[in-house]
Amino acid sequence: MTGNVEQPAGRVIEVALESVFRSSQGVHTFWDLRDLVSYHSDVRVCSTNVMVAHRKLLRSVHALTTSKIVAMGVSVANLALGGIVTHYKSAQEFERAVRAVLSR
Repeated sequence: MTGNVEQPAGRVIEVALESVFRSSQGVHTFWDLRDLVSYHSDVRVCSTNVMVAHRKLLRSVHALTTSKIVAMGVSVANLALGGIVTHYKSAQEFERAVRAVLSR
């Protein structure tokens, strides 16, 4: 995500995630938020609610942030998800995590 993400994006992300979980037996999510400046709280709430609802299928959550505001949102989501979010401030570390999951 990049820039400023408005409220309607929450529902779009929710529908997309629901579709992924419905057709999957295990999901690793990677959230590249390094260029996200701000977002409506519905974006975080909708995304988090879907992941909580499908927690048994959720294998891992990885988030790359640079903004302090976005990092706080990731921390809130991490609480709701039981502490499974791995948070990155470095693109290289984030990309290593992507490669590690893909190589399994």
